[in-house]
Amino acid sequence: PDSNRYRFTMKIYRDCIGGGANFDNQARIAIYRGTYANNTRITQFPVLISETEFLVPVPPPCVSSLPNVCVEEGIYTFERTLKVMQNDSYFIVYQRCCRNETISNIVSPGDIGATFMVELTPAAQQLKNSSPTFNTFPPIIICKDIPLNFDHSATDKDGDQIFYRFCSPLAGG
Repeated sequence: PDSNRYRFTMKIYRDCIGGGANFDNQARIAIYRGTYANNTRITQFPVLISETEFLVPVPPPCVSSLPNVCVEEGIYTFERTLKVMQNDSYFIVYQRCCRNETISNIVSPGDIGATFMVELTPAAQQLKNSSPTFNTFPPIIICKDIPLNFDHSATDKDGDQIFYRFCSPLAGG
């Protein structure tokens, strides 16, 4: 076949107490085609937020009473049909403004946005399989001066190998 139907789910998290922007009622999604260094936007469209939920933190053993913490999850889901490309990747991109004001390792975090991106390589377009899912959710509360050991592993129902790498975050919005 010369096209694939994809279902995308984007989960965004926000600090409900620490300032910063609310969820976008309509996330502006853009799709680019090409390489990471040289690509062209082929479409842009709004996606309505489909669900929000307040997450309940699990206090670690070092916490005797739950502090005032609020984390909210926003879920955006959309589908798109994309032509299978032999040499080009697709980049599905969302940019938004404003990180929460309690971030201490960014100067003026309320003035800094974020870019979220996924790449569909030509090889991935040929395979037509599922995305991996993380095995556990990261802790919402961590304790100062106590080592954080978190399992970042994921499972892929198709049995694909999963590789991780560190990268610099993308600024945006």
